[in-house]
Amino acid sequence: MSEINCQILVFDGVELLDFCGPHEVLTACRADESQRAAKQSPFRLSLVSADAIELVTNGNVRFSADILLADAPVPELFIIPGGIGTRRLKTDQRVLDHISGLAAAGCTMVSVCTGALLLGSAGLLDGRDCTTHWMFCEQLQRECPAANVRTDRRVVDDGSIVTGAGVTAGIDLALRLVERCVSREAALATAAYIEYAPSPDYLFRPGA
Repeated sequence: MSEINCQILVFDGVELLDFCGPHEVLTACRADESQRAAKQSPFRLSLVSADAIELVTNGNVRFSADILLADAPVPELFIIPGGIGTRRLKTDQRVLDHISGLAAAGCTMVSVCTGALLLGSAGLLDGRDCTTHWMFCEQLQRECPAANVRTDRRVVDDGSIVTGAGVTAGIDLALRLVERCVSREAALATAAYIEYAPSPDYLFRPGA
């Protein structure tokens, strides 16, 4: 199958598992599990940053982004993780304009945890089902009164907008992306490979 270009927005104060969880799932995916040793993941991932290559997570893990946002091409998937750093980015008009521009270009916009607040600040959640970390659902609804914030779902797939709750929910969200972009079989095989048991009440449901 053709490659799926996926970018993950990273920034100072990002929550480590919010982006490492999806990164692990997507890079572990194989379109054909029987070809795991011979083939690579169909997802091609890049860590993109708005203003710096050298970054530090909310838990003081230092790491490097791959490319600056201004130099990055339009991907098929754009993932926005959460973390304390979203407080700054949700008022950064340059970043918000980039996010809304990607959505207008047909990119599927994805968030984990408080990354949903950036989608909301970019005006992308009006009339959409969405979720975020349980501690921030009220804030998201207050800031996006036209959104339908779901407090009963760990992953909410609303077509071109896919949102997840906090931290470990990013793993489930990424498995949903594998199911959408590759196949249900690939998603289940990826979950087995990383030895993760997705909750059956919201993921891999017929018609979900």
